[in-house]
Amino acid sequence: MITTLLFSLPHREAFLLGTGCIMLFILWQWLEFRNIECTISDEQLCYRHGVLTISTDYMELYRIIDYQENQSFMQQCFGLKNVTIVSGDYSSPTLTLIGIDNRMNVLAELRRRVEYSKRKRGVYEITNRI
Repeated sequence: MITTLLFSLPHREAFLLGTGCIMLFILWQWLEFRNIECTISDEQLCYRHGVLTISTDYMELYRIIDYQENQSFMQQCFGLKNVTIVSGDYSSPTLTLIGIDNRMNVLAELRRRVEYSKRKRGVYEITNRI
């Protein structure tokens, strides 16, 4: 019944093309999420991502200043989140880690390693408060 209705529509080619585009978009998003790799070592954060072109971003842990987590409605449905990191790095002052598993407490581990890295290097933060 549904197939008969689908193929009797006057614009079935446009419908099939739209459905195909949506399916390709979903496949591309899935491939992007599958190709995200985030590694936190004792001294730096390494974020590798991409499908056809692989990019790797490195950030020294002692330069990290602030963190932020956020979730869109769709990310909440799939148990994902974005983690934004603000740093004093000149090449990438902000780095957004997209599609991190919500069950992972990335900020606690990152905070612990950042504090260790700052102590190890003797880096102290000075802030002006009014």
